[in-house]
Amino acid sequence: MDEEEEEFVEDDDGDDDDGEFGAAAEREHQLQQQVRVQPQHQRRHWSSKPASTAKFKSKTTFRPSSAPARRPKSALTARNAHESDEKHIRSAASISIAYLRAAAEKKKARDREFARELFREENEFKKKISVKIEQANKMMTAIGP
Repeated sequence: MDEEEEEFVEDDDGDDDDGEFGAAAEREHQLQQQVRVQPQHQRRHWSSKPASTAKFKSKTTFRPSSAPARRPKSALTARNAHESDEKHIRSAASISIAYLRAAAEKKKARDREFARELFREENEFKKKISVKIEQANKMMTAIGP
């Protein structure tokens, strides 16, 4: 493509205050754009450390500065928490196993019923065939050789 023919697409973020999603959504979008533009050194974590050096935990809980220092958990409480997690996993697994067992029993019962029905049909056909054979034999004896 030539440089002369190059298309230029305008960014209409500033032009349209109302936008297709409403004024509130447009304001939120503009605020997000401004936050992205902020230099890294202006962003600070709540601990007043720069964002790059701040350590983020997976669980953030509010802890006032007047609160006493957090004591390390004892091995007993850590073990109890671990055991309760294992119990939860075991209980979920046992529920799953119980469900699978119940489903297997239902399937076995359906299979047994289907086998009984097939056996009944087989016996009925055998009886019909034996009746037909007997009738044919009687006709052959009546006609004679």
